Amino acid sequence: MSNRPIASFARIAALVLPASFALGCAGYATVDGYDAEYVDPPPPAVVETPSYRVSDGYIYEANGHYYHQHAGRWVTYRRLPHEAVRVNVRARARY
Repeated sequence: MSNRPIASFARIAALVLPASFALGCAGYATVDGYDAEYVDPPPPAVVETPSYRVSDGYIYEANGHYYHQHAGRWVTYRRLPHEAVRVNVRARARY
């Protein structure tokens, strides 16, 4: 019996598995019941001033995107969540 088929399978698995894990780490998700996409962190200027408040943090609006840090990762929502409440920037600046 030859080990050649097993060796071929191991090579294919070694190439395919890392690619499939990479695809699983990026992409779309459901965050708090809303469609979102995992993204790189937004530019620092974007996170200086939050635009909206939600139950687990803030949503930052920039260039038509709604950024939110969820469970240590950044996402963009496809649409602004209904529960989001506009933040009054002047009121926050007084503290």
